[in-house]
Amino acid sequence: MWTPKFLRRKPRLDEAFTASMPKPYEAMSKADGWENCLTGYGTWRDKVKHTNYKLSCSLDDGTLSDMYYTDDVAAKLVDKRPEEAFRRGFDVEGGQADLWKKKAAALDYKSKVKLAWKWARLYGGALIVPGLMAPGLADQPLDVTKVSDVKFLNVIDARRFKVFQYYTDPTKPKYGEPELYEVMPYAAVSGAGFILHESRAIRFDGTEVDYFKRLELGGKAYSVLQRPYDVIQQFATAFAGAAVLMSDASQAVFKMKGLFEMIAANRKDDFQTRMQLIDMSRSALRAVILDSEGEDFQRIATQFAGIPDMLDRFMIRLAASVDMPVTILMGRSPAGENATGASDFQHWYDSIAADCVNYLGPKCDLLDQMILGTLTPDVKRTWLPLDEPTEKEKAETRKTNAEADTLLAGGPIYYPAEVAIARGDFYGVEIDEAHLEEVLKAEQELELNPPPPPPAPAPGAGGAPPDPNAPPKPPAAPPAKQAA
Repeated sequence: MWTPKFLRRKPRLDEAFTASMPKPYEAMSKADGWENCLTGYGTWRDKVKHTNYKLSCSLDDGTLSDMYYTDDVAAKLVDKRPEEAFRRGFDVEGGQADLWKKKAAALDYKSKVKLAWKWARLYGGALIVPGLMAPGLADQPLDVTKVSDVKFLNVIDARRFKVFQYYTDPTKPKYGEPELYEVMPYAAVSGAGFILHESRAIRFDGTEVDYFKRLELGGKAYSVLQRPYDVIQQFATAFAGAAVLMSDASQAVFKMKGLFEMIAANRKDDFQTRMQLIDMSRSALRAVILDSEGEDFQRIATQFAGIPDMLDRFMIRLAASVDMPVTILMGRSPAGENATGASDFQHWYDSIAADCVNYLGPKCDLLDQMILGTLTPDVKRTWLPLDEPTEKEKAETRKTNAEADTLLAGGPIYYPAEVAIARGDFYGVEIDEAHLEEVLKAEQELELNPPPPPPAPAPGAGGAPPDPNAPPKPPAAPPAKQAA
């Protein structure tokens, strides 16, 4: 049907865009957000809208093992935190401290805990299985109070165990956690594995995961290399590309007259012979002989401007992905004016100290219960600070404390011997605590039972001051004169 021109309606701008859109756009779901039909922002023309998240790959045990043993960056990401945590380790005090130290030395306690943490970070999980001298089978709950001795500590990584059964009672505190583990034997050992109750092992995890992801992974967690895997790959690729550029720092360019005619005439032998002569003769100590009319040779240098800055950005991105300062990850000195790296190191040490207390602390407490055979072991664990002060800082600290101790010892609250006992050998001087205890008791006794004041001498005798109210004495008689 024909329509007059003045009745024809021009399509609106949005209708024109809709008509020009491809069919897949009609089925595309769209959330609320800003869009601009003219610029394409927020519409199907916006390239950012087509970006979706997708897991690049899930690292298997073989890949994790290869990365750990062949890539220095991956190995440092796995090892550095446990190594730093046990660089100074911890001290134990309490009534059972001596017994704990004796048994821990025989079991190689600290090395086993550090190794279990390393394998858990690499493979996503690890178990410390103590050799318990206790009643009951391996698949039965453990009564810690009946453990008579611990013979050894075995470390088993996640490649050799999986969760056999979970706690299914929602009224119990461990609902959803592993109850039984199936421990596989070594490949060289024939026979089936065994079932182990979770109370007879200390579990370490890698990256924390939820219940459903743990089911998907067979009872273990993700490796700490899973999240930064893409960043590690980009970092290694960037440095490998820089190495390739260094090998081609300059590129030789040769111009030849009649090249295409030579190739078209099938004179490949002549072309190859000429190029071999040029390539073999060019050197820093040799001249290149060229035809003055038809040939030209020049060396074009590769531009390296901006590459160091770009590599530094990759370092920063990698350090951010693994929560580790660049100064520690790359082992380089802090850069910039007045840069000391103190804040980076402090953040790093605080992070490790938090892991020691919140992550390793409860696991070590469970292991202490097994070693000492009690639910309430009389040991107190104190992690030593990682930021060791320099000799100058130690001297300044001693000076400040000495001034404070002088004020305390001379004041009305503390006795001098009490301050000395509390400070101990802080100043590098050996003290006799037994002697100081006797001095302290004498000071306390003297304060509680002060000696009586000495009696006042009689008036006018023994140099006592004269009494102003006493009557004046008569003058003394002059001495008798002696006869001549």
